[in-house]
Amino acid sequence: MVSLLVIILFVDAPQIHIRDTGLFQVMLEDEVYVHPNGEVYVLNFSESQIQHYAADGSLKQKIGGKGKGPGQFTFPIYFKAMNGHLYVQDLLTQSVSVYDMEGKYLNRHRLDSRNLTLQRTRNGWIFWTRHGSPLKGSPSKLEWGGDDFSEKRVLAKIADGGWTSGTWVMNQNGKLSAGYSPLEVCPQLAVSPDGSRCYYAYPRKFQIDVYDGSTGKFLQSIRSDWDRIPFDKEWAEEKLLEDTEQVRRDMPSLKIHGMFPEYFPAIREMKFDLENNLVVNRWRGRPDDIDYPIAFNAEGKEIPVKYEWNVLRRLAGVVGDIAYIIMFEEGGDAGIAKVEVANVNQFVKDYPVTDWEVTRNINISN
Repeated sequence: MVSLLVIILFVDAPQIHIRDTGLFQVMLEDEVYVHPNGEVYVLNFSESQIQHYAADGSLKQKIGGKGKGPGQFTFPIYFKAMNGHLYVQDLLTQSVSVYDMEGKYLNRHRLDSRNLTLQRTRNGWIFWTRHGSPLKGSPSKLEWGGDDFSEKRVLAKIADGGWTSGTWVMNQNGKLSAGYSPLEVCPQLAVSPDGSRCYYAYPRKFQIDVYDGSTGKFLQSIRSDWDRIPFDKEWAEEKLLEDTEQVRRDMPSLKIHGMFPEYFPAIREMKFDLENNLVVNRWRGRPDDIDYPIAFNAEGKEIPVKYEWNVLRRLAGVVGDIAYIIMFEEGGDAGIAKVEVANVNQFVKDYPVTDWEVTRNINISN
């Protein structure tokens, strides 16, 4: 009699700290905040609410909700936690709602414009206003304002507003016009996680101006040698046909103008690593699946890049030696895993996110 010994090896699956979020596409890292006590706040765009989770990962409460009344919002486009408060910018009500960390509604600040690109700092706001169409920027100003956007002052003039990415269709007196760009060519803003430093990146050159997050005072400029790379128009034309297929099908007579720069911009994105150093992802030609990061410390000196770009893309926060990493598998809910900081590079490689398509659309009807 022959005995057959069968050995089954079980591969450990990642331990998901928060699951069943009701979010069926990948979360962006600026839609999640991890408190130093381990509690987690997640902005649920489609439900117009903040989901507050206890340190053990259980749902503690839901904050806000759909509507235009006090404590409600309808089209949240910005979420930030700073100085013991939660801030939500609502596009449709043209305002920022403020809550305490327990979800109590405190007040609402009215904004001058819906086209405001802003970041909350340690002691105020840094922002600029986009004028004109989404794909045609115009001169603007980089400004600093207090807690309630009072005491505004101009930090710098923005001569080149550039344009945003995507498809734009406009009806002017019955005449339709349309434009498309596969990439964004406009100023960028970023604020360090502790709110102490503000970064303003120029749209067409590698220059990042740094401002103090408490006073708005100019600190320094970060520059890097960079060879301008001619824009890949062949790739852009392919993207235009792919991304505007539905629009062209619905409006076959519409001519879509491709808005392409002569050169790729220097800076693609700015994020912060697990030690709060600034990491800049650069353009270097055809952008499909190409990351080219460079890192700077708080003094603006270049330092070695320690973490994979995909780690920073999925980093929700750090508590002690534990990193909170965004998880998503197509067909399921987005979630968050807890991973030892020393293992984050390997963990993200072992458990990749393959579907990065993110849309934030709400249908509004009377």
